[in-house]
Amino acid sequence: MQPISSKQLVETRGSGVYEHLKELRQLDFITHQNVGRLKIFNTTEKFQKYFGIQGDVENLKQRLFSKVRKTAKMSESNHTSQIVTKLN
Repeated sequence: MQPISSKQLVETRGSGVYEHLKELRQLDFITHQNVGRLKIFNTTEKFQKYFGIQGDVENLKQRLFSKVRKTAKMSESNHTSQIVTKLN
């Protein structure tokens, strides 16, 4: 989810995130803007190219969520099949 604040990152990943952010900045994978006391982070084009991310972020989110839903449905279906097999 972009952009994201340093506060949100710390709440999600813990205080160790500061070291990760430092490394990502050194690699030019992220940029930040100061907004008051917060820093707001975004990934760079270099990040997108390195990790093979193409297209706009919203389209990417939709594709990702679609794959997650399909995987969850397949996992649920396989789990149900295993239960039925064990019962027989």
